[in-house]
Amino acid sequence: ADLSAPLPRTRAERGESGVWARRRLLGGFVLSGILVEVTWVVLLAAAKDILRGSGIPTSSVLVAVTFPGWLTKVFVPYVVDRVPYPARIACIVVLGMFSLFFVSVASNVYLKLGVGVVAGALSTAVGEITYLALPGRYPPSLTHSAIIAVGCGTGMSGLTASGFY
Repeated sequence: ADLSAPLPRTRAERGESGVWARRRLLGGFVLSGILVEVTWVVLLAAAKDILRGSGIPTSSVLVAVTFPGWLTKVFVPYVVDRVPYPARIACIVVLGMFSLFFVSVASNVYLKLGVGVVAGALSTAVGEITYLALPGRYPPSLTHSAIIAVGCGTGMSGLTASGFY
C-alpha cells in the first residue's frame, strides 16, 4: 500500500458504503485518541513512583509533561505539514514506547524527568496535532464527527490508562 498517496475522499473511492464504513472510521479515531493520550495519563498517574525517594515534589512531573507539550503545540504546527502522516505516526509510537520504557528502567530521577517524561510529552503533543488535523483530509460530512471521536478517545484514555497503571 502506498502510504504517501492522498486519502480517498468518497465512499466510492474507498470501495465502501453505508454505516459500517463510517462506524469503522470513527472507531479508529476513538482508538487513536485513546492511544495518543495513554502515555501522558500513565506518566501523571505514576508521578509518585517516578519520583520515589528523591524528595522532588510530584508536581514536577506535571511540569515536565505539560511545558514541553505546550511548546510543541505552539511551534510544531508551522512545520508539521512537511512531514507525511506515516512518519508522524511512527514518531508518536516510537516516542511513546521509548518514554514508558526509559522511565521504567532509568535509575536517575532527573534522567527520568528530563528524557523519559519529556519524550512522553512530545509523543502526546505531536499525536494531538496529528490526529486533530487528520480529519480534515476526509469529506466535510465526516470531519466534525471524526474530531469528536478523537476527543472522545482522549477522554477515554484517562480511564483506560489509569486502569493499565
